Amino acid sequence: MFKASGTLIYSTNSRRFLLLLRNTSKKRTWGLAGGKCNAKENEFAAMIRECHEELGSLPNLLKIVPLHKFTSSDAKFEYITWFTAIADEFVPTLNQEHIGYCWVNQIQDLKPLHPGLQNLIKSTQINKKIYTLVSNIDTSCISFTYL
Repeated sequence: MFKASGTLIYSTNSRRFLLLLRNTSKKRTWGLAGGKCNAKENEFAAMIRECHEELGSLPNLLKIVPLHKFTSSDAKFEYITWFTAIADEFVPTLNQEHIGYCWVNQIQDLKPLHPGLQNLIKSTQINKKIYTLVSNIDTSCISFTYL
């Protein structure tokens, strides 16, 4: 099975989400920091590593929780989307995989979205989870939850 993960980063102080503009030869789309798991690497470790590779760092971690797990219909691909809360927005140091970034109030405001992200935010259940997480972040402690 091919496994990957990424994260939806949310700044508690600005109340905005970080999206990245993918640098592909085909269609450039807005998406999340993330990518495939290396051999013997779990989805959490892959997400943290990918953030460091694609953003330069992941500062001021307040909360990381699994948001959604997608499995392809043939069960050959699995993608976990995490919700990561940080205190302050930052300027990412982008690698060659991205050509831009944006902090936004509403994810759907940017076009075109990566198909996986578009499907994620179309889900009423996922939107409720995001709303609950954003509304109930306890910034007094750091919390990590793994599936």
